Amino acid sequence: LNTTAFTVTLNDSTPVVSSVITAKQSISEDPKGGIIKVTKYDNETNGVAQGSATLCGAVFEISDEGNNLVSTINCGSNNFGTSNILPFGTYTVKEKSAPNGYLLASETYDVVISETNDTMSQSDVTVKNVVIKGHIEITKYKTSVKEDGTLAEPSAFSGVKFTLKSKTSGALYTSVSEVTDENGKILFTNLPFDTYEVIEVVPEGYKPAEIPNVTISENNKT
Repeated sequence: LNTTAFTVTLNDSTPVVSSVITAKQSISEDPKGGIIKVTKYDNETNGVAQGSATLCGAVFEISDEGNNLVSTINCGSNNFGTSNILPFGTYTVKEKSAPNGYLLASETYDVVISETNDTMSQSDVTVKNVVIKGHIEITKYKTSVKEDGTLAEPSAFSGVKFTLKSKTSGALYTSVSEVTDENGKILFTNLPFDTYEVIEVVPEGYKPAEIPNVTISENNKT
C-alpha cells in the first residue's frame, strides 16, 4: 500500500463529475372492455332441471363481427359461465354443446359490450334449453295353463293399471288411460330424460311380472 500523501487543489477550472440517476416508473392501466356471462335454464321450469338431466356443463362459442372465434365458455359444474375480457363491440353467442339430457339450443344471441364509466362491464345472456322427452308403451299379456299342463298362447290383458316412478326424483307418472286397453297396451307420453321403474297393480290371481327399468334418452322416441 502506497502511504504517500498527495495534495489536490480545486479551482474554477477543475472539472467536477456528478452522478445522475434516472428512475423509470411503469404505470399499468386496468384493461377496458367487458365480459359476457351466459346462464342456462330449463324452458319449462326455468330454474330446475327435469328428470336426470342437468343444466351444467354446456359449452358456448363467442364470435366477433367478423365471425372470428374470440372466446369459449365452458360452464363445467355450473349452469353458468363467463367469457374472457373482450374489447367493446358486438358479439354473437352460440351454444356448441348442450348439457346432458337437453337439446342443443339453435338460437344465436347478439350481445353488445358497451363502453361505460366503469373499467369493466358485464353483459348477461339467458339461454333456455328444451329437455329430451320420450314415450313408453307397455303391452300386457296373460296366459293360462291348459288341461294337459302346457301354457296356452298369450293374449292381450286389458284393464291392468301401471304407473311409472322416476329413479331420480321419485316422482310418479300416470297414463291418460290409466289402464291397458283391449290390446293390452298403455302409453306414457312426454316423459323427461330419466330412468323409470314400472309399477304394476297386479290383478288378483296372477303373479307379479318381472319388469325391467326403462330409460328415456332420445327425443320423441317410444
